[in-house]
Formats: sequence, structure tokens, C-alpha cells
Amino acid sequence: MLNSRKLRARDLGIQFGRIPDKYNAITDIEGVQVGFKTIIQ
Repeated sequence: MLNSRKLRARDLGIQFGRIPDKYNAITDIEGVQVGFKTIIQ
């Protein structure tokens, strides 16, 4: 039986720049804004 857990790059030892910050999220990066928009077509 295969493990259904998805591996993250960090699980494989791949590092992207600096170490994780306070929230370990994209919002930790200064100047990055996160939001959403509903598009009705």
C-alpha cells in the first residue's frame, strides 16, 4: 500500500532561501500581498 501523504520539498531536504519565519507562510515575505477575487463569467 502506498503512503498517500504528499511530500513537501522541505521533506526532501530542498531549501528555498532563508529558514522558515514566524508563520512559515508566503505572508512572512515583506512586500508580498495575498488576497482573492471572485470572477463571474
